[in-house]
Amino acid sequence: MRPAPNAERLSRMERLFHDAAARAPEDREAFLAAAAADDPSLAAEVAELLASADPPSPLLDGDASPDLVGSRIGPCHVKGFLASGGMADVYRAVRTADDVELHVALKVMRRGLDTGSMVARFRRERRTLARLRHPHIVALADVGVLPDGRPWLAMELIDGEPIDRWCARRGLDARARIGLFVEVCGAVHHAHRHLVVHCDLKPSNILVGEEGTPKLLDFGIARLLAAEGDDEPADEMPAPLTPGWASPEQLRGEPASTASDVHALGVLLARIVDARTPTALAADLASVAAMASHADPAARYASAAELAGDVLAARDGLPLRAHPGSATHRVRRFASRHRWAVVGASGLLLGLLVGVAGLWYGWRSAAHDASVGWRAHSQVVEVVSLLQEVVRRTEGGGLDAALDAVAARLPDHADAPETEGRLRFALAALYEQVGRQEAALQHVERGLAIARVARSFDRRTVREAEERLARLTALRPKGP
Repeated sequence: MRPAPNAERLSRMERLFHDAAARAPEDREAFLAAAAADDPSLAAEVAELLASADPPSPLLDGDASPDLVGSRIGPCHVKGFLASGGMADVYRAVRTADDVELHVALKVMRRGLDTGSMVARFRRERRTLARLRHPHIVALADVGVLPDGRPWLAMELIDGEPIDRWCARRGLDARARIGLFVEVCGAVHHAHRHLVVHCDLKPSNILVGEEGTPKLLDFGIARLLAAEGDDEPADEMPAPLTPGWASPEQLRGEPASTASDVHALGVLLARIVDARTPTALAADLASVAAMASHADPAARYASAAELAGDVLAARDGLPLRAHPGSATHRVRRFASRHRWAVVGASGLLLGLLVGVAGLWYGWRSAAHDASVGWRAHSQVVEVVSLLQEVVRRTEGGGLDAALDAVAARLPDHADAPETEGRLRFALAALYEQVGRQEAALQHVERGLAIARVARSFDRRTVREAEERLARLTALRPKGP
């Protein structure tokens, strides 16, 4: 029995996997035997992972079935041998039905592997593909059994290359890469809706054809989930995993779920975003990928569709779920999308600033509800902080009147000292940036007076305000 996985063992397994994968296939066995001499079971596990992770290769050994070339299997005429994978040989074939010819990939279980568990896994792949009909999932064409008892399946033939290689070789821009990724998310979401978890999403299982259409394939280790009231139980058969793509819960030996596929999609998103992606978009996509591949399944996106929605929002400069409730993020993305309008329109700034005053009065009306009041207060602080960035993008013209209008509507309320103090600190920063040192000085002094009485301000905020006070005081013209 294999040792139970733990963090140290998983970390060592991943290092061994990558070190072995960098070596020639014929050298891997000796390397693993030496590197894991103290733990032969670990070497065996890594060898299994390498076997499952390697793309199919054209091996014509004693276990392959080149004798099938030229034969007929059901309605399929076998034209040639394509590759040999972990548990099956794959052939190029033509399926003829009702005088219609269809080029297919014919997958036949390899001789010697037709044991109970492997046959069950092969049949599970057939059941899985039979559930799914989607333009970005390889389509099942036919199934059957050879006279010797080995199962086979015929599926849509995909002449393509892995999605990451496709993007790199063609130098696709960010929008094109996002388009492909969203199509893949759609395929995964379709599978999830039909209670299928792929369990092994990675570039070699997502091929893009010459026409630019991605196709999700290789459901050989997919897991069928049990629906409520379904007589068919969920699959619990252990499956080989690919380090770097498998989720933490899969590596711990826990059953895969839809969240596991979302994790792999997050890793894929990070893989296909290249250095030419605009900085703001790249930052947003990095946030999305991080949320999707979070170590805690509960912290990930609830579905592949939700993940795709955030990716599209990042592309279009809209608010993200990866930045929940952040007014700063929302206005920053607006400013990014409408940069020249923000720079040139003092009316927009006036509207934003007056909105700050509106939030202030809204806070007062909600003061009886502490939770609502705190959320409103947080929004005020975020919006004003963001306005500091907007001001930095302008030449300062047209802001004086807007600032004065907000400052005049900022009453002194003893029942809301912390909010008033933070607003005064933010206004002091705004006034300083537009060269209104005297007004800035008045607000920072009043804010510090409140902070000393309220005693609820963090030390960093107070220190920054004190530094601003000292700076403004030093710049104050000396009297005669």
